Amino acid sequence: MSKNFTAKTSPKWILWSVITAVIVLIGVVIMAIFGVNNAVNTQSCQKLVVNVQMANTFYEEERDDIEDICEKAIADAGLEAIAVSYDDVSTSEHELVYSFRLDADLTDLKDALQAELREAYPDQDFATTMSYRQSVLEKLPGGNTAFLVRNVLAGAVMAVLAFAYVSLRYKLWNGITTFVSAVATAAIACSLVVLTRVVITASVMYGVLFAMLVSIALSVLFAHKAAEEERSGGALTDAEAVSEAVPVCETIKICGGVAAALLVIGVVGIFCAANFAWFALVAAFGLLAAAYSALLLAPSVFLALRKPFAKAAAEKARYDYKKGVKQPKKEEKKEETTEEAKAE
Repeated sequence: MSKNFTAKTSPKWILWSVITAVIVLIGVVIMAIFGVNNAVNTQSCQKLVVNVQMANTFYEEERDDIEDICEKAIADAGLEAIAVSYDDVSTSEHELVYSFRLDADLTDLKDALQAELREAYPDQDFATTMSYRQSVLEKLPGGNTAFLVRNVLAGAVMAVLAFAYVSLRYKLWNGITTFVSAVATAAIACSLVVLTRVVITASVMYGVLFAMLVSIALSVLFAHKAAEEERSGGALTDAEAVSEAVPVCETIKICGGVAAALLVIGVVGIFCAANFAWFALVAAFGLLAAAYSALLLAPSVFLALRKPFAKAAAEKARYDYKKGVKQPKKEEKKEETTEEAKAE
């Protein structure tokens, strides 16, 4: 039954391409209008960062008191934080980050808070607090787009390397199919993240890259089976032949095993580490995208590519003796000489 299903869906590469483009476009539009979820209620805001230079053990004991001082200073200034986050930069450096609306005046608060912290802890080193506007990617490491760019480059390198490997081992059309499948999987996963308003963190990016790896593995499996089918039965240029090469059962087993592992990671993350839960959720989105690419998009792209490649190969190999085909000049001259000899 799976072969019949694949035989019906594989010729419809335009349909699957349009569906993929629509999903990605919706994600782009939503992001352009509403931005992404960075766990802050406003797209841009001001931040007050309290940098605490304390040994980790001492900081754990004093953290509540430091927070009380910060909260009291904020209340005395007549302000209200819209979000609070904490970051342990190292074992001796910690940050308390308070986010405020963009129109909040933090000048007096910054000076007052600095004075109160130094008065309460004269022997400790508190770096000067500072305020700045938040970008959409503030939740990512580094506080700017550098982390995102590195992950995009990592995904691009993965896709190109997969394309090169599959092209060299299983022919060019398989390499193109693998590349398209990997990029489509990443794009769909990112769109689902934007649509479901998942908080943008480092875990999200790792989940997308993990989905690309699964997609590439499934594409290599498909390319291997397609190569075996072609060695035994010629070029796969029709839907029935392509359906024989689509690893439906293997894809279901692999995706099922990965889904079970992600479920375990997600449950552990709920109780132990939130980043695990976010990673599991995004990776699950990516797994759905990878399964879609492997079972619907990749076979249709392969069939659309294989037909012109097979046709070009047939044209190149053809040696035509049909009447009316212009022959080389030497052959024409030889025929004229023969005819003249017969006439004499």
